[in-house]
Amino acid sequence: MRCSLRATAAALMRLLGPEGIHGFTLHAIARLAADVSAVERFAGRWGVQGLAAELAEPAQLCALLLSNKLEDVLSPELRAQHYSALDPAAVAAALDRYREVPSQSKKQPAWPSKKAADAVARQLRGQMVAGAAGQRALEGL
Repeated sequence: MRCSLRATAAALMRLLGPEGIHGFTLHAIARLAADVSAVERFAGRWGVQGLAAELAEPAQLCALLLSNKLEDVLSPELRAQHYSALDPAAVAAALDRYREVPSQSKKQPAWPSKKAADAVARQLRGQMVAGAAGQRALEGL
C-alpha cells in the first residue's frame, strides 16, 4: 500500500512538472486537492503509521497554490514550517504551467495572477542557483 501511495504521489508531481500537462487552472487544483484528501483519509483508515504522509508533496503543492500566498514558499522558515515536503524545483515547474482564470463572479476566491506565479517561480529559481553556487564554493574549501 505504501508503494502504491508513493507511486501515486510521484505521478501527480510528474503531471504538474515539466513533462506533464501544458497548463492547469486552480479549478483543477481544487479538484485535485479534494481527491488527494480523500485518498489520505482512505490511507488513514488502514492504521499504518505514516501511510497518508506519502501524499504530502502533492497535498502541500495543492495547499500552496490554493492559499493565494505563493510568496510563502520563498521564505526558508515558512517553507520548512508549512511546505517541508515540497521541492523548490517542482514548485517552480508547476508555477510555470499555471493558467489564470478570469474572474467571473464576486464569490470566486482571490486566486493569484499568472504574473505573480511567474515572479515567484523566477525568485525560486534564483534561490536555487544561489544555493547551488554556495554549495560549490563550500566544496572547494
